[in-house]
Amino acid sequence: MTAEEIMNLAMNENADRGQKAEAENQRLRATNLTLTEAVMQAYGILWCINTEPMAPVPMLDPERAAAKARLILKEMLCHEQLGIAINTARAALGETK
Repeated sequence: MTAEEIMNLAMNENADRGQKAEAENQRLRATNLTLTEAVMQAYGILWCINTEPMAPVPMLDPERAAAKARLILKEMLCHEQLGIAINTARAALGETK
């Protein structure tokens, strides 16, 4: 193999690595955007839980709002992550089991 062929091969390998890295960066940006949108939507729903009759926002039923927020977030996590999230929340709230 000539020096020129070796240089061309190295340049092609570097170009392939660059394309793969860019594709992975795009995938990660899309994943981040999806997660951010889900968290924002869930937060908005939970923020609207309001039991004060004179509040400036519509009153949402707390159980219905919590169920909707859980559903939004549940779609973003695997089974193991859901378990960790539940256990972490219980510990933060001082609950056991």
